[in-house]
Amino acid sequence: MSFTAPAAGSRVYLVLSTTEAGTAVFGDAVEYFTLGGSSTGPVPGTYRIVNRNSGKPLAIAGNSTADGAEAVQQTGTAAWTVGTVQGDAYTLRYTASGKALDVNGSAATVGLQLWQWSADGGTNQQWYLCPTGDGYYTIAGHDSGLVADVYGRAATGGAQVVQWSANNGPNQQWQLTPA
Repeated sequence: MSFTAPAAGSRVYLVLSTTEAGTAVFGDAVEYFTLGGSSTGPVPGTYRIVNRNSGKPLAIAGNSTADGAEAVQQTGTAAWTVGTVQGDAYTLRYTASGKALDVNGSAATVGLQLWQWSADGGTNQQWYLCPTGDGYYTIAGHDSGLVADVYGRAATGGAQVVQWSANNGPNQQWQLTPA
């Protein structure tokens, strides 16, 4: 038996069954659990989170301090404070504002623009940093399992950072370098 492991943050259902005389008998015992990130994630600290495709860091447009300001990639030295929370998840706080990278309303909509919001401890502000095996990570949302993606693989400053289905593209891979 083999399977493809789902992305971090994905919900996995386990159906418990028994076999009687070669016939599977399924009960109503169903359990689920949410896959966590890797325990080989980064040490908490302050980092530039740099996109592999563009070489530009994750930032908030115009270094805004407002709730709802959009996540973009831009030239510069934008820094994020990476902190841990329960279950191998992380929080990402933009150092210029102190606000958290956030998925509006915990939505699971592909293409939704990520933004910053005052930190409130919600799971829509929690992320799994999943190593790609070569010094980069994907940043998967706790609730949706969708990953931070530079929209359209753009390499320009100001390009939107959205949540998208994981496809291993370089626009979905991020390197954390100490700030």
